[in-house]
Amino acid sequence: DSTPEGVVDYVQADARETDLILEQAARTLDFGEPVALSLIALLHFLSDEDGAGELVERLVSALAPGSYLTLSNLTADFAPKDMASGVTGFYKSGAMTMELR
Repeated sequence: DSTPEGVVDYVQADARETDLILEQAARTLDFGEPVALSLIALLHFLSDEDGAGELVERLVSALAPGSYLTLSNLTADFAPKDMASGVTGFYKSGAMTMELR
């Protein structure tokens, strides 16, 4: 038998659909208790105009005190020319957003 501590769930949604994500995640998670939110390799696919900052704010605002946020975003800080011409160009050629922050 499974226990609440061993339950796994999956939410299929566009990352910008934060209300849907939170609603479906609440089937498994108790947002009154601390949880970990992982936004790894996601935000660089959302432009500022797409609401990347608002997405983070909305999700974090639903978390209880003591919760954790892990977040990563591609950056051009260490190789700006290579990133601008290589990675960003590759994604834009496929009509995908790539936002270096």
